[in-house]
Amino acid sequence: MRNPNECRELARLIKGKTLHPNVDFLITTNQLVYAQAEDEGLIEKIEQFGARFSTDICLCMLNESMFPESTKTVMTNSGKFAHYGPGLINKGVYFGSMEDCVHSAVLGEPTIQKPHWLASGVTTSNGI
Repeated sequence: MRNPNECRELARLIKGKTLHPNVDFLITTNQLVYAQAEDEGLIEKIEQFGARFSTDICLCMLNESMFPESTKTVMTNSGKFAHYGPGLINKGVYFGSMEDCVHSAVLGEPTIQKPHWLASGVTTSNGI
């Protein structure tokens, strides 16, 4: 998580939900964001959901040993990790929004919604 706003969004998305028992929910962030989120009571809420935190580690430093042995695939909302992750952790990687990650973690299987900008009838500012 890059900033406390992402922690707030995650806390909102997980409210009233339960992590699937076969899912390991790992969050990477830095100590400053973690401390700010902790001061707001967000860390406790997120950890009660079943997530775990790793601080001060770049996503590109993750490796296979950071995941349970039974892990076959991971899901991320980080484009950087979606690109580099498969080679770093030797697992399949799904890319989606934070909402997709939460929904998948609750269901225990990857679910990805089509981004609103790909929905039919949506055009860019230049009319394309």
